Amino acid sequence: VELPHLEGLSAKGVSPLLAAKDWLNTSCPECGGKARRETDTMDTFVDSSWYYLRYLDPKNKNEPFSEEAAKNMPVDLYIGGKEHAYLHLYFARFFGHFLHSIGKLPVKEPFSNLITQGMVKGKSYRVKSSTKYLKPSEVKEEGGKYLTKECGSPVVVEWEKMSKSKHNGVDPTDLIQKYGCDTVRLMMLTSVGPSTERNWSEDEYPGIRNLQIKLWKLVHQAIELQNHELPELRYDEELNDYRKKLRESKNSNLRNLNYNYSLTRNLAVVIARIHRMTSDAWTTPGQVKRDAAEFQDLLGAILICLAPIAPHFSSELWAGFQAIPVKHSQEFDWEKGVFQQGWPDVDPTYNLPVKVIGNNKDLAMIKVAKWRFDNLNLEDAFDLACHESIIQEKVLPCEILDKEFKVNPGFDACLRIRYEEQFDTSLEEFRAQREREKQEKRAAKKARKAEREKRIRELQEVEKSKAAKTIPKNKKI
Repeated sequence: VELPHLEGLSAKGVSPLLAAKDWLNTSCPECGGKARRETDTMDTFVDSSWYYLRYLDPKNKNEPFSEEAAKNMPVDLYIGGKEHAYLHLYFARFFGHFLHSIGKLPVKEPFSNLITQGMVKGKSYRVKSSTKYLKPSEVKEEGGKYLTKECGSPVVVEWEKMSKSKHNGVDPTDLIQKYGCDTVRLMMLTSVGPSTERNWSEDEYPGIRNLQIKLWKLVHQAIELQNHELPELRYDEELNDYRKKLRESKNSNLRNLNYNYSLTRNLAVVIARIHRMTSDAWTTPGQVKRDAAEFQDLLGAILICLAPIAPHFSSELWAGFQAIPVKHSQEFDWEKGVFQQGWPDVDPTYNLPVKVIGNNKDLAMIKVAKWRFDNLNLEDAFDLACHESIIQEKVLPCEILDKEFKVNPGFDACLRIRYEEQFDTSLEEFRAQREREKQEKRAAKKARKAEREKRIRELQEVEKSKAAKTIPKNKKI
């Protein structure tokens, strides 16, 4: 079908093809009767396929976006459900590829990363003998089985996509009124990653509530313990030992927490790490909570890291944290709120791992202080690797074909080396050795089989001898 020539586009939000009456009204090719052509020729997602570019330059009246604004591309992260991932994303990428091909965009791919969030499912109750769905109030549980309250018919319980017709939806307003918005947000984000389907349940609440209570008490202890006389610790170096433990807890957990905040976006892991840091702070003796800067460093880092997820809760606790009489920590701007603090990071002297892989085999793991890790490049990493004995033995004597260095900022790095391996034996000797190894394996396998068959025969003979023994006819029972 050839589209008609149009004088202009409609500004009324309807298809311009509706104005082409001669083209719109036609005859059916099969029966010859009156017919009307389809005018909705564009998918809905096409209409929003370049909005990410308009956001960069929303007040431009002369063009969709300027060349200067386009320099901010690509978009860091695309978040969408399955429908968006295979419909809207395709159209948006098509626009990006087209605009790049005509020189309007500096990059071909408009999005750097993708998260396809999982479905939140609710528990549904369906009468087993039909397709009728019941409300939770219409179902009872007896002996681990679900039955209808009305007549006791069996009920099938499943986790399904939330729907009004299935009576398994959850009203966020009710939850917020019951728990508060920060607590609900923590319940939603804990335990399950963003790309994983979630079976919604309020069973997460006790764990979240326990975390909140501990943090309230830790802030209270940080203030009140400075006004109390406490007994001496058990031995002279105990305070320093706990300082090391707190420092290690902060650094090791922040390393993983920041990696998941910035790269994987798995906030469930972030919350798990906050749980760990809170537990480490909780089990610290009162003398350490009172006198150690490391305790204040750890507690302050917890509140700052929790702030994006639970802003009201963290702000309230930070206001109390600021009231500590003696501020041992120098990590924070004590006069400012939690959202004005610098983001916590591992100490400059904390060691981060650099893995060395040669020809797809793990060769070494090098620990590098963060202050040096942050500026590490390919040649620096290779120079460090050359100091390892296994690299000197296996890699350096060979011809190096390629080197690749990849860094996950603040987390780890990987140096991959591809080299021409050298063999101490000739090709013929190597093949002969491999053949001998194969023969030895076949012989060992054959021996195991023979031993197994021997044991089977012995067991069969024992069974036959048992069956042959009968009770004598003249023996009384």
